[in-house]
Amino acid sequence: MSLRVRRWARPVLIVVLLASGVILARALGVTDHLRLENLGRFKQTIEAQGAAGPLLYIAGYILAVVFFVPGLPITLLGGLAFGPVRGAIYVSIAATLGAGLAFLVARYALRGTVEGWVHSSPRLARMDAAVARDGWRIVMITRLIPLFPFNLQNYAYGLTRIGFWTYLLTSWLSML
Repeated sequence: MSLRVRRWARPVLIVVLLASGVILARALGVTDHLRLENLGRFKQTIEAQGAAGPLLYIAGYILAVVFFVPGLPITLLGGLAFGPVRGAIYVSIAATLGAGLAFLVARYALRGTVEGWVHSSPRLARMDAAVARDGWRIVMITRLIPLFPFNLQNYAYGLTRIGFWTYLLTSWLSML
């Protein structure tokens, strides 16, 4: 296998896996189940799981973030199912872990490919340097302005040089 083919194999595989997850989530009607009229059934399902209920909710939320399922319905259902305090805690944990996982997928699967583009484009190099230098400010601004899609941000920041812990802490505080 040539070096050029190997360099593109991992990013293509990750994109195919993510696209497959998105298609599967849509085909299974995941977003259709995330409606207020399903709250009662959702609450019963969670309560039937006992102590594992919150863990299952958190795991489902994390997968939803990674596979681009809209977060707002899941967030609202968490608050309504668990109450405002426990719901906020579980949503905070799940959204932060999901954002971190998506960031790491992008960082380790695609950053190498993006570095080639950055080195060949002075404009991209300046943007990458700005995010590395002032990343916490940029993350905070984009997290607090709902114009920027949450799920897309997670992957986009993984392609930059921002540090993981800076990204994760700023994301967590801004989402909270």
